[in-house]
Amino acid sequence: MSALQTVESSLFGLAKNDFVKGLIVAVISAVITALTAIIQNGGGLPTANDLHYILTVALTAGLAYLGKNFVTNNQGQVLKADVPPKSPTP
Repeated sequence: MSALQTVESSLFGLAKNDFVKGLIVAVISAVITALTAIIQNGGGLPTANDLHYILTVALTAGLAYLGKNFVTNNQGQVLKADVPPKSPTP
């Protein structure tokens, strides 16, 4: 498999890369939320309530990404049957 080739998950299925990308989305959303909490606290560390909120946002973002991929087909269409791959022409 080429490094540029993408692996697409099917409708009601998830591929390994979906979980990796979901984790990336969760981490990015946690960092942005943490930075927001730090700014709102005047530069101080996030409080326990902030940390709870940060983890909730990260989990929600990651699950939302996985949920979106679960209900889309291999072409990114929502709740539509998978499109068979085109065979290469000789």
